[in-house]
Amino acid sequence: MRGSYRSPEKQAATLIAKMTSLGSSRHGTLKPEGITSVGTLRSYQQSLTQFAVWRKEQGAIDNLKKASPEQIREYLQHRAEKVCQKTLDRDRQALSAVFRVSLERKDFKARQEIKPDALSVSSRAYTKAQVEAIAARQTTHHGLATLIAHAAGLRAHELHTLRPAAERGPSTHRDWSANLHAGRQGIPYTVEGKGGLVRTVLLPTELAKRLETYRLSAPKTVVDRGVRYQSYYAIPGGKAWSDRFSRMSSIVLGWSTGAHGVRHSYAQDRIEELQSRGFNYEVAKGLVAQEVGHFDANTTTAYLR
Repeated sequence: MRGSYRSPEKQAATLIAKMTSLGSSRHGTLKPEGITSVGTLRSYQQSLTQFAVWRKEQGAIDNLKKASPEQIREYLQHRAEKVCQKTLDRDRQALSAVFRVSLERKDFKARQEIKPDALSVSSRAYTKAQVEAIAARQTTHHGLATLIAHAAGLRAHELHTLRPAAERGPSTHRDWSANLHAGRQGIPYTVEGKGGLVRTVLLPTELAKRLETYRLSAPKTVVDRGVRYQSYYAIPGGKAWSDRFSRMSSIVLGWSTGAHGVRHSYAQDRIEELQSRGFNYEVAKGLVAQEVGHFDANTTTAYLR
């Protein structure tokens, strides 16, 4: 019945909950398909939510768990026209695990090829003026978080982890380029990204001064999407900031590509900036990869379209 139809987010969460074994070792869980990491949980839920949204657009009135293998394959073919191969593989793996359907990678190839130096019209990036317009309509601390994320190319959760570089240095198990942040001036901070990788980011002096006015007398624990962070500043981050950014983007601009779009903006601005300073494309891309915390230049390519 239509009245019992739940939102795509709730459908995805319910289905994922049945195979979640957070806190268990990957090899020790009793469920062979069990999800044992927060990262995998978040990734699977995102993929399933997108699938549920698509089903709703197609007129489905039953719950997600009743999706057929044919419908799943039709959806992945649809996604192949819209996303890069990495995202398509993530969705395929999630749907295969949750619905226990065999989905071969060779059968689902992304149609969009990412070309160096060619920014497509489907880019997720915001212009600087657009980011500033969004920030101007936000509350003071949310607006500051938006400007910082854009200036440093931060993931949403990394806003929780900001610390002055003098208090915490970058991870020592990586070989950082001496040309990081070449051509830019500012105050160095560090953030903790995926896999616990701590990297140095550079904040414009004016933003750093504003950030320091939000310094806490003692760090506080922040729980965001099930993960605990030690936050040293009273500014928002993670899902709370991301959700409000997206809502304000829709209000101000009439559309939103999500808060992650500010990382795309940073990557695109920086690669053009570095090339203008004489770095060739591949070297510039490698520098940008380190600055946004990837270390994989091929992963960074997705930000440059």
